[in-house]
Amino acid sequence: MSGEQDGARDAAAFGPWVRRQRARLLLTQEGLAERAGVSVGTIQALESGRIGQPRPGTRRLLTEALTVPEDPAPAGAPRQLPLGADGFTGRRAELDRLDTVLLGPRAAAGPRIVIVTGMAGVGKTELVTYWAHRAAEHFPDGQLYVTMRGFDPTGAPMPPTDAVRMFLDGLGAPPQRRPVGLDAQVALFRSLVAGRRLLVVIDNVRDAEQVRPLVPGTDGCAVLVTSRDQLTGLAATHGAQIIGLDVPSAQEARELLVGRLGRSRVLAEPPAVDEIIERCARLPLALAVVAARAAFRADFPLATVASQLGAADARLEALSGDDAASDVRAVLSWSYHGLTALAHELFPLLGLVPVAEVSVPAAASLAGAPVAAIRPVLTELTRVHLLTESPPGRYSLHDLLRAFAGEQVMKVPVEQRHAAVHRLLDHYAQTSRSAIDLLSSGQPPPRPPLPPGPHGVTPAELAGAESALTWLRTEHEELLTALRYAAGHRYDEQTWRLALGVTPFLQRHGAWADQVSVMRSAVEAGARLDRPVDLITAYGYLGQAYTMLDRFDEARTALGHAYELARAAGDVAKVAQLYLSLAVVFDRQTRPAEALHHAEQAYRIHTDIGDARAIASALSAVGWYRARAGDHLGAVRDCRQALAAVEQIGDLPRQASTLHSLGYALHHLDRYEEAVDSYARAIELCTTVGEHFFAAQARTHLGDTYAAMGDGARAQENWRSALDVLEGLGGPNADEVRERLTALSSMD
Repeated sequence: MSGEQDGARDAAAFGPWVRRQRARLLLTQEGLAERAGVSVGTIQALESGRIGQPRPGTRRLLTEALTVPEDPAPAGAPRQLPLGADGFTGRRAELDRLDTVLLGPRAAAGPRIVIVTGMAGVGKTELVTYWAHRAAEHFPDGQLYVTMRGFDPTGAPMPPTDAVRMFLDGLGAPPQRRPVGLDAQVALFRSLVAGRRLLVVIDNVRDAEQVRPLVPGTDGCAVLVTSRDQLTGLAATHGAQIIGLDVPSAQEARELLVGRLGRSRVLAEPPAVDEIIERCARLPLALAVVAARAAFRADFPLATVASQLGAADARLEALSGDDAASDVRAVLSWSYHGLTALAHELFPLLGLVPVAEVSVPAAASLAGAPVAAIRPVLTELTRVHLLTESPPGRYSLHDLLRAFAGEQVMKVPVEQRHAAVHRLLDHYAQTSRSAIDLLSSGQPPPRPPLPPGPHGVTPAELAGAESALTWLRTEHEELLTALRYAAGHRYDEQTWRLALGVTPFLQRHGAWADQVSVMRSAVEAGARLDRPVDLITAYGYLGQAYTMLDRFDEARTALGHAYELARAAGDVAKVAQLYLSLAVVFDRQTRPAEALHHAEQAYRIHTDIGDARAIASALSAVGWYRARAGDHLGAVRDCRQALAAVEQIGDLPRQASTLHSLGYALHHLDRYEEAVDSYARAIELCTTVGEHFFAAQARTHLGDTYAAMGDGARAQENWRSALDVLEGLGGPNADEVRERLTALSSMD
């Protein structure tokens, strides 16, 4: 007998000997059981060590079955890796991570598995192939490779049965000895690789089910998977590590071009190279296509190559290659066409989105679908890297994906596109309006109601004032971008709705330049809609914004238009509001008597009308202008009366404004402690409702009071705090605070 047969007589080594011999003969446990005439359970127990000393008859039958002379499988190690990526550069962090996970020490049993996931064209296969060649010496028993065609132009992913057969071919298993059926073939594959040090590379995977049959069952092997899907199921069931591959950095993108075009050509035209990188959105596939064209026309300046990339809406045409694998549009389409029905409908609509990011409710509004239906769709799009989620709950499109979505959406009927845009814009308009109402403690200010929005709009759910303020801060840029888009594309109704929704937030933050832009758009939309009442509101807000920017002639012109329209319409309440707006103009021009006169006119009109909220607001204004005119005792009287009224109504912004006016009057009566208390309460309320500009004004005057009290440190603290806010808002009031700080410093 051979040495192996002698070893078979040793009871402790018999089970491992059976496993090795069975693998050598390419037998499954079922095949050996049939050949030896013993049960499969007995063989399983022997090989696992649960039976250490089989009965003599069982040992004899197995020994005879396993020592029949057979032709062994070929001993050569498979070398199936594709050619390495030419000119591969960068990805240092990802390569180090692969080294750590696949080559470093590990306590857990079983094969090591890494999933490299990322969007189409980001360089997953290139990274994995480069690393596999570099690490080949660590896997002396060979490397197996298969591409599963998970996202393929043929639309036919490779079934696991075909992949297993390819692996068996690579391992030298004769076809005539292969069992029938996937489970039996998988068992044979795992028997053949047991005890070996092999690298298994499974490229372009659609889902975890394609991978599971190809995973070895023992230590020593490493499995490297690439997919546009995140394959989180494989991570959960097999402990796979996931490496998310993003587009390379600008420097890595530049090195990619250096590797393909030569360093001297790249360094000769830095601006053109930067433009190419930007227009390719740092996507490696796009950069490779451009580099190939530039290499072919070495006489072309790179500036010419950059200009050929064209505008964003034509860029995919410029990035088309000679075959499907090098055509950026085609590569992206493989992911798109594999989506489920609702995801296939939503993705093109994202090409309509003018904003940088969308929330879940915004996406639901865009699709006209419930949030519950959209969440899994966004997860699907993120999982296959057609969408990026960052930060959590906010989704954005890579630039080239946005261009691709923009192409696809043109296949959607025009009326459906318009309806989707309307719903998205109304999502922002309705939610911003709700947020402002919550910040006013459920008491909306006297603004015209929004007309009903289209069906399918999903406003964001706001739990209270804090969440409302967070939403407004988060969506600030999106709100302005959406409004500019609506105005530019003459969605007049949407422009008007969004302008009304965003205005109170802009006022609270003192974003007066933005407010001018918003209300100019609202005036143009209102004129085209031929709605005089809306024009009164728009001109009124426009005049207020001009006033706060000290553009007084333009302010009076805008307010004059509003006044004439209100008079013509017989809208007495609007006339009163415009008197208050004109009072602000005179106040900022240091004309307190005229300001007080206009405020008193507004108060009388509102008193005649009998609107309690408007009366309280006008009386608060009268108190402020009376103080500015020097009648501080009268101002305290008016402010206390107005404060009682607005507290009863529950109007927090107006409470803050009235407390500020009261503090100002008390300060000028040298009642500093009372003034400090009043200002502090005003600041607290302004902070609660997000009135940052007015909080800064109150802090400025609180600093004045501390300075009058001889407390320079607290004066400086409040002025600096106010200046930080005002500088961020870019308003003219910052200069006044700087002068106070300069004067204080000169006294030290």
